[in-house]
Amino acid sequence: MKILYDLSYVQENIYSSVYAHSKARFIELMKSDAKNDITLMVLRNTKLEDSILKIATNICYINSNVDTKRYFNEVEEMGKDYDRVYFPYQPVGHIYNFGDKTEFYFTVYSLAELVFSKKGKYNKYDLLYTEGILGHLKYFIKSIKRGTGIWYRQTFNRMKSNLENATKVICVSNATKEDIIKNFNIEEDKINVYFSPTKLPADDESTDLSYQNYFLFVSSSLYTKNTYSGLKALDMIYDKNDNFPMTLSVGHLPSKVYKRLKHKDKVISLDWVTNCDLEYLYQNALALIYPSFYEGFGNPLFEAMKYGTRVIASGIPTLTELYPHALFFNPFDIKDIKEKILSYENINSNDMINDYNNVKKLSDEARENEVKFITK
Repeated sequence: MKILYDLSYVQENIYSSVYAHSKARFIELMKSDAKNDITLMVLRNTKLEDSILKIATNICYINSNVDTKRYFNEVEEMGKDYDRVYFPYQPVGHIYNFGDKTEFYFTVYSLAELVFSKKGKYNKYDLLYTEGILGHLKYFIKSIKRGTGIWYRQTFNRMKSNLENATKVICVSNATKEDIIKNFNIEEDKINVYFSPTKLPADDESTDLSYQNYFLFVSSSLYTKNTYSGLKALDMIYDKNDNFPMTLSVGHLPSKVYKRLKHKDKVISLDWVTNCDLEYLYQNALALIYPSFYEGFGNPLFEAMKYGTRVIASGIPTLTELYPHALFFNPFDIKDIKEKILSYENINSNDMINDYNNVKKLSDEARENEVKFITK
């Protein structure tokens, strides 16, 4: 079995569960008996991490620029020489057709962009997460495409075609699988669920952080993570109780979100931290607040619960499926988020650890089975 494996998402992208999952599976693949049958596809100008180069075999470089017609054509022609092509992410930039002789596999993490573009109400605070002249220009163009339905139809049609052309599809939770079936009418037998929480080893031996008595956000600048609503809920609490514990936000916090807060002195924004620092922050937080509108899996919940850290999160299908003992709120209702934060002490830390152990068992089983699935 000759396998072509796309390394695109095995490059470091801090706080990205897609990166963590892709790299962890890549490491497992390089340990497997099939490693000599796997060719690793990557752009020629990509600077691979040393940890990848140490274990990578059979690297094949692509000369074209990413996301261009020439790039997609080169990938497609290359793939036709293999028995199987595997993308550890969902391809939406191009409709791939590798022919009848090549099997096509890929992993779906989240349908957030498609779900949100279809349901306009999710875009209420989208502009708050847009920065810079170029960012606003892209936002303006994307808004026009969304308003006319062009972007949604293009992305939907590409995704649907790739799902139909795929031999097998991997997804990271039953909720994601149900979304695929519901939105794209794909046959259930084609979709395999492998639970994905994967925490990469800490890359440092110690941390210089010393924060105590704080609430934690681990997010990104994507509006789908809904950081603004969570911080606004805490802002309302600080209005009446200035002694309420401080807040730490890990990941880029857009300037417009920060400027809207009245109690800026109560919020510390940490744009980037090491894996070791992040472990410290999970372990010592009073609670993790996770107001995301949509999740494929919800890695931060898994990582926080390992330490018994309380979790207050959106009551969306993926999170309620996997972490039933978290305290859930309506991510569209800032007052509800506020009330749940005020009730954080009612959460049982032992329940958090039990949820972590249950999901870890699923993940350990899935990791071994997924590697076999990709290579057999």
